[in-house]
Amino acid sequence: FLVVPIALAGTYAINELREWVGWAIETNRHGAVTPQWIATMPIIGEWLNEQWTTNLGHPGGIGELIQLVSGANIGSIYRGALAAGGSAFGLLLTLLFMMIALFFAYRDGEHFA
Repeated sequence: FLVVPIALAGTYAINELREWVGWAIETNRHGAVTPQWIATMPIIGEWLNEQWTTNLGHPGGIGELIQLVSGANIGSIYRGALAAGGSAFGLLLTLLFMMIALFFAYRDGEHFA
């Protein structure tokens, strides 16, 4: 009842994250022009276009932004993100196996007793 929607949402989120990271890597490698829909936004479109061109319009722009935010701690942040991701993945696997075990225990509970 809950496992399938959670699994579908998790799969969708992972695929979206993979696409976003791929885009960010390519943008950092080659730079990116401002998307037309951002440049044509009323009131703030011109300012957003300038910011995009300044920060993302050249190769290495995302790396510069990350360095501004993180400074010399990027290695620590990277290791922390990997540790948190590994812990979250382990927790999800534990939850999945627990749900499977409980399903069979409740379904065949009379035979176990």
